[in-house]
Amino acid sequence: MSKVFTAFAISPGLALGTLHLCRPGPQVRTAPLDSDPKRRVQAQLTKECDALAQLAQRPDLSESQRALLEADRLLLEDPELHDAIFEQIDGGMSADEACQRVFADYARQFEQLDDPHLAHRGRDIFCLGERLASRLSGMGHGLPEQLDEDTLLVVPDLTAAEFIRLPKTHLCGVVLERGNVDDHLAILLRSAGIPTLVMPDALTRLSTQSGLLDADKGQLTLATNGEDLALFRDTLAQWQQRREKHLACLADPAATAEGEPVWLGANIGSVEEAEKVGQHHLDGIGLLRSEFLYMAEGDWPNEARQYSLYRAIAQQLNGTPLVIRTFDFGADKALPGLNLIEANPALGQRAIRLGLAQPERLKTQLAAIVRLAMEYPVKLLLPMISLPEELDGVLTLLDEVKVELAMNPTLPVGIMVETPAAVLMLDAMAARLDFASVGTNDLAQYCYAADRNNASVSPHYPQLSPALIRLLHQLSRQAKALDLPLSLCGELASEPRALPLLLAMGLRSFSITPVRTAEIKYQLRQYRQNDGKALLAKALACTHKRDLLTLLNDCVSR
Repeated sequence: MSKVFTAFAISPGLALGTLHLCRPGPQVRTAPLDSDPKRRVQAQLTKECDALAQLAQRPDLSESQRALLEADRLLLEDPELHDAIFEQIDGGMSADEACQRVFADYARQFEQLDDPHLAHRGRDIFCLGERLASRLSGMGHGLPEQLDEDTLLVVPDLTAAEFIRLPKTHLCGVVLERGNVDDHLAILLRSAGIPTLVMPDALTRLSTQSGLLDADKGQLTLATNGEDLALFRDTLAQWQQRREKHLACLADPAATAEGEPVWLGANIGSVEEAEKVGQHHLDGIGLLRSEFLYMAEGDWPNEARQYSLYRAIAQQLNGTPLVIRTFDFGADKALPGLNLIEANPALGQRAIRLGLAQPERLKTQLAAIVRLAMEYPVKLLLPMISLPEELDGVLTLLDEVKVELAMNPTLPVGIMVETPAAVLMLDAMAARLDFASVGTNDLAQYCYAADRNNASVSPHYPQLSPALIRLLHQLSRQAKALDLPLSLCGELASEPRALPLLLAMGLRSFSITPVRTAEIKYQLRQYRQNDGKALLAKALACTHKRDLLTLLNDCVSR
């Protein structure tokens, strides 16, 4: 009988192959080991930097991939990092121990930041430090240079450079021991279309045999005989047929089975990603995470630079809408000027609270957006608005900017509904809003009081649960009564099992991960209103997460 392992999916899809377990092993040395630990560290850092610079020259890399390599290279070149490692060596540590300690300290500082993008950068840094320490201790990473058969790669984790170097021919799927759906490696894996699971202790629990990796269900099933393998092949063939059906819908307008149109936009965070709107036949950009542009710049861009970045995105959209969310930084030191230290940053000075506390920064961004709105169809989206007073403050700044620029373009204003307070106070703000957009990632976090970046409480942060479905139902009914257009842009918008519930609630506007477009369009074409309402009624009657998931798995065609 086949053996099934449950895991956490960070890149969707189905894959069949032989498990290849990557365990570190001794390196073959071509030269004697330098007895001076500082010289060894310096030489290894230089070697790593040169390798990253060379790798970044590959013509097949995207700009985002080059940016990740450049971020690693700049860290490895940082004199303060070198000094910190040397200080540990002077204190009696070996070269590899010193590297591991310093990189772990750097990683911990990032992981404690409120901003998820920066927190996940901490995992990149930790992984980079482990690799450096392994090489200094004479151990190699154990990654294959060539794959001769369809393979499921099992590895503790991967740096961006290691993933880029991996042979992609016959690489069908990946199992990691560490990872998160929002970290840089996950983004690279999704972009490459490689199904991926995260399974702690995978290298000790798994063995070299054939397996079926189902990242849609979060399962890895190992074959114990030829019968299992034949069944896996049939399952993969059926999945590929479904995938072909999904892809056949990609170029079609998004609409339900009864012909009701649905607006589908893209969630993006860079100029480069704007091209995905056309590639995936989407209706525009439903969420531009502007803080990602800032982080790519490495500093606070001035008004002219922000305008230039936004314009470079708008120019690629052929007149379709661009929804720009104002910066969603938290209580961290991501950029110069953000020297906020708080006991609980998740509940601290983040997003619009930070913008109102540092109004000149927010006004600079608003000015760039107002200028852009004179030329292109732009919408302004305000994150983490919980109180009417916060909305009042931003609208006052926006009016000041328009007066200072002598510009008054059409610029619809909306808020991100990300806290229970925003749900409760929507009626007090609706008259001054043109739309609202639900950020289910944060709404779930604050609904459950569970930090979504804390792996130890991940069971308490379900994206699909009776509590969140009931809260969204309440919100959608309220928005309808207020005649306020409501969209959804969190991870839940890209979840096919949630789609019929959201449609039954009345939502007809979603901003999604572009790679899920074909599947979402296919699911839309299966939706009928009467069936959706019946399913929603059953879902609202569920009291336990397991009952809701069983209902949706049984009723939703994938």
